[in-house]
Order: sequence, then structure tokens, then C-alpha cells
Amino acid sequence: MYITAFWLQVEISRTDSGSEVKSYLVRLLTYLPGRPIAEIPIGPQLLYEIGKLAAKLDKTLETGVTRHRTVQASCSGFSCCGAQARGHQTSVAAARGLRSWGSQALEHRRDSYGQRAELLHGVWDLPGSGIQLERPALKFHHPKLSSLHRENFIWNLKSVPLLEKYLFALGQNRNREIVEQVIQLFKDEVMTSLGHFRECIIHGDLNDHNILIESSKSAFGDAVYQVSGILDFDDMSYGYYVFEVAITIMYMMIESKTPIQVGGHVLAGFESVVPLTPVERGALFLLVCSRFCQSLVLAAYSCQLYPENEEYLMITAKTGWKHLQQMFDMGQRAVEEIWFETAKSYESGISM
Repeated sequence: MYITAFWLQVEISRTDSGSEVKSYLVRLLTYLPGRPIAEIPIGPQLLYEIGKLAAKLDKTLETGVTRHRTVQASCSGFSCCGAQARGHQTSVAAARGLRSWGSQALEHRRDSYGQRAELLHGVWDLPGSGIQLERPALKFHHPKLSSLHRENFIWNLKSVPLLEKYLFALGQNRNREIVEQVIQLFKDEVMTSLGHFRECIIHGDLNDHNILIESSKSAFGDAVYQVSGILDFDDMSYGYYVFEVAITIMYMMIESKTPIQVGGHVLAGFESVVPLTPVERGALFLLVCSRFCQSLVLAAYSCQLYPENEEYLMITAKTGWKHLQQMFDMGQRAVEEIWFETAKSYESGISM
């Protein structure tokens, strides 16, 4: 089968309702098999696989940018071609932005942009997902690649200082005090270290509702889960490898009963593909705290604008403030010790 991505297409549908003809906007999406990992308990092995897949995705996007091969994508019209999976109904796809086409749609896209595209052939292996994709790799250059430089995009992790203008939504309490401290530390320690982080294009929103899994039965009859798809590339931007792993750790902590332990498993999977440098590792704790702050502050602000959407907007807040406070109370050194020791245990084959 051909692996498909969510493809946004708007059409006008007209219906005759008696004497009146009405017009409707219709958004057509292809179906992507799987269920969000938010619906299942996430164990250490699946956390490892998620970290590994996140790193592989970033490496693939890096290759696409630097060599104009494999995947090139953005929320402004880049595309990757269709792919075939061996024995799996799965996809790396996007609910918005990243689009996947077969040869006919590719031809249409090439004509509409007046760009030249060359199809190459190869194999794309997704480590940790159990998936090997046969696909024609797309060599595609587009002049709007620079649109992924989203400097003032509020969900870009580099934009943490911009949260200051939304702090009023928190009122005066300990939560606000913690956020203010994180923002100041971000300015002092992260902004001054950006030149030492390795750049890449990142997904930027690998939360537990944007990662799909499918289950199978093991030889012992137990359910075995594998990552089967990635949704929603709308927050995609130029960033840094360490941003991606920090964002992924934060979101994997949300529903975990042992949130502090999560980071080590995700980190181990990520570093099996992209080992972090000492400087990047040193910033990881603060970056995870910063992503918590982004999500929690912007949720509080959005609730004031759209109170009818409070249930959805406050998903992270249900446990997020508690996790952020726990990290802050434990301190960077104690949390890092747990993360790094857990990650190191994978090197010996004995995961914690």
C-alpha cells in the first residue's frame, strides 16, 4: 500500500435544501491508521522508541535540507512523496502542513509551482518503530524553505522570553514565580548558548496526541506497541536537536505516573541516533522546564480568550504544574542524575 499523509484540501459543496442552495466548506483528509499514545500506558521501551523516532525524523529532515533529498516539509507547502511499508500500515504524516503525494499529485504540485523535481529510489528505515519504508526519495528544492525560520513564532522554544507579556493570565502565585525564574534562567543560560547547539528542522510538537501507535500480539500473547505515525507538522521550524528531545520529554511526562523517570528513557532513544553534546545535555533540564512554561502560560492565556475550549486547552495543566514544581523543587542536578543514569543503563543493555 502507499503511505499517505493528511492532505488538506478545501472544496465547495453545494446542496439543494428546498428553495435554498447552501454552500459549505469541506476539508478532506486521508485516513491514517493507529491510535494516539495518550490512550495507553507508556512504558520505558515505548518511551525509548519515541525518542529514537524523534531523532530519526530530525536527521531525515536535516538530510532533506542539506542535500535536497528524502523529506522536505513545512506548513507552507513543501512535500514528500508516497512510500511503501513492509508489513505495516503506518505513516510519518501531518494533520497540517506536511503533505504526501503519489506521482500524479507530485506532477500537479511541480506544475503549480513551476519547480523541477527528481525522484530517486532508496530505503528509509525508521529505527525503533520496526518500520522500513521503501520510497522514492524526493529531490525537491523550493525557494520558500526559509519560511521555516519562524523567529517570533510563540511556540518556537527560542521564544520563551516572549511569555512575559502573557504572565498576567497566571495571577500572583507560586506558579508565576516559577515561570518568571525559568524565563530569566532561559535568557541567561540558553540564549547565550544557542551558538553551541546543533541546528536542524524540528517537528516541535511531539505530544502524546500527535504520535500514533498500533498494537500486535507477542509470542506470549501480550500486547506489543509500535509507533505507526506522526501527526501535525504545523509547529515545524528551524531549531535545534536538543529542542526536539526537550519538547518530547516534556510531553511524555504529562500522563506518566513516574514523570521524572521519563526523561532518561526518551533521551536514551534519542541519543542512540543523535548523541547530545555536553553543552546540549547541560541545557536539557532548563529546556524541559521552559516547554512546560510555554504550554502552561499560553493555555492560561488562551482560556481567557476562549473559555468554551477550557477542557481542551487545559489538558497539560491537569498535571503540568505539578510536574514543573516537582522538577524545580528537586533541582537540576538531582533530575539530571536520574535522566543520565537511566540513559546510560541502555548502553549496557540493562535499562532502569
